[in-house]
Amino acid sequence: NFICDVMVAATDSDLALLNSGTLRSDRIHPPGPFKKRDLSQILPMLNPLIVVEISGEDLLAALENGVCMYPKREGRFL
Repeated sequence: NFICDVMVAATDSDLALLNSGTLRSDRIHPPGPFKKRDLSQILPMLNPLIVVEISGEDLLAALENGVCMYPKREGRFL
């Protein structure tokens, strides 16, 4: 949620979607100081942040596509 909250704040958008493969971490990060090093370990790729305007229908279709193969792990999940 933190990463998407930052994306929303940075773009003044209504929501943010982040592909689950973007995050590189398999642990629970405890409360406390969060350093630039921590961020670069979680987000090692410098992907661009893109803002688009889409309809509610298209948003729903994207979300449904993300889970359409569940429980098979196919890499679609947002």
